[in-house]
Amino acid sequence: MSFFSGKYKYSVDEKNRINFKKFLNRVDEDDKKSGIFHLLKQTVNVLGTNESYPVFYIFTEKTWKEFYSGLEETREPEELSAFNTQFCDEATLDNMERITFPKEFLGYIKSSKNLFLQGFGDKLQVWSLENFEGYSRKLTESAPMKDFYNILSKKKK
Repeated sequence: MSFFSGKYKYSVDEKNRINFKKFLNRVDEDDKKSGIFHLLKQTVNVLGTNESYPVFYIFTEKTWKEFYSGLEETREPEELSAFNTQFCDEATLDNMERITFPKEFLGYIKSSKNLFLQGFGDKLQVWSLENFEGYSRKLTESAPMKDFYNILSKKKK
């Protein structure tokens, strides 16, 4: 299974593309061959506040199928139709290993041109750089003492 970590800044070109080569090294061969990635709009809440920021996630074909099969088991067809229409889309790789984002998704995260991508385990989280910087500031203000230093010792076994 693909696993993503790290943080990366990107600039979107005039055709809403970024070079995706760094991430392709972490993608399973089958997912790489398909060249299809699934996008999902969501929001991220600032820990300790009622504030949130728009983001979207990039899923590989394999992780999307796992995620979506769970939805199909718990949702009615009408809900899935609304969900697919309002929150989901696809992005594909071109032959230069660039991924193109739909304008709607870049508009949703209020991207001026600069993106911030961070690994989120089996998916990637995409922010506008401006929103990510605002989120980071507010997070530092609202939850500066949150104890993440001992997170490994507190992990469920």
